[in-house]
Amino acid sequence: MILKKLPYFFRKALSNIRYSMLVNLVTISTISVAILIFSTFVMIIFNLTNLVSRFEDDVHIVAYLDDEFVGGNENIKKNLLKLNGIEKVWYQSKENALKVFKESLGENDLFLKDIQKNPLPASFELRLKEGYKDRKNIEAIAAALRSMGIFSDVSYGQEWLEHFHNFMNILKVIGLAVGGGFLFAAVFIISNTIKLTIFVRREEIDILRLVGATNSFIKAPFYIEGLIQGFVGSVISIIGLYFLYLVFMAKVQTLSLLGVNSTSMPFLPPKFLILLVAFGTLLGLMGSYISLGEIFKRS
Repeated sequence: MILKKLPYFFRKALSNIRYSMLVNLVTISTISVAILIFSTFVMIIFNLTNLVSRFEDDVHIVAYLDDEFVGGNENIKKNLLKLNGIEKVWYQSKENALKVFKESLGENDLFLKDIQKNPLPASFELRLKEGYKDRKNIEAIAAALRSMGIFSDVSYGQEWLEHFHNFMNILKVIGLAVGGGFLFAAVFIISNTIKLTIFVRREEIDILRLVGATNSFIKAPFYIEGLIQGFVGSVISIIGLYFLYLVFMAKVQTLSLLGVNSTSMPFLPPKFLILLVAFGTLLGLMGSYISLGEIFKRS
């Protein structure tokens, strides 16, 4: 029965939107801005998370051998391979470390000519197995290396990882706070738009009630109006986000041409875009539901 009435409900909803075009444009614009800000934070966090994942995939641990230690390097290597999570181990002597350092300096290695003693330590570089590249396992392996008592230092970029994870957590909180505030504003404006539309059409609604129309029949077009507002607003926000993405990538391409290192930044995957549209549509429905609940409770 309800399905047969859907065409009528849609026509009525579109008629309401045309009748209050300016108010509906403000509502759709608010939804677009809210979803745009929210989705921008989502895209930033998505790409930063991918960046951390790529870094963790390439992460390795370097254990610097104490200069005072005297022992067989092969035995140390065998013991290191016995540790959980270690896939491969490379040994780098003091001499080779200095050679690599000189090559990295290029023509700027003049100050090394006056050095009488090699200051660089020998080291073991450890590649981790899949499943052991997360922060918790890396720190556990580093602790195991330190407990061996033969290494002066263990490095894996721990400070960088710590700061980056803290930055990610702060960014997520800011994103939720700012995005949530705009989403709340969008729901508030949608609900007030529907209230205004109902107020303007209160005589028509009273007539519908007199002829026996149920509350569900009266509410349905307004629910659909909210759905349309949310859907259109979220689609516009995604178009705006993609435009900002293209502008950003054009800037990144310019930096690349100028010789500045840059990392490609993918756009949000289709499943995220579908979720954003669904979320925006639900936002519109929520605003309609709140306003209709308040008005019909009083009437």
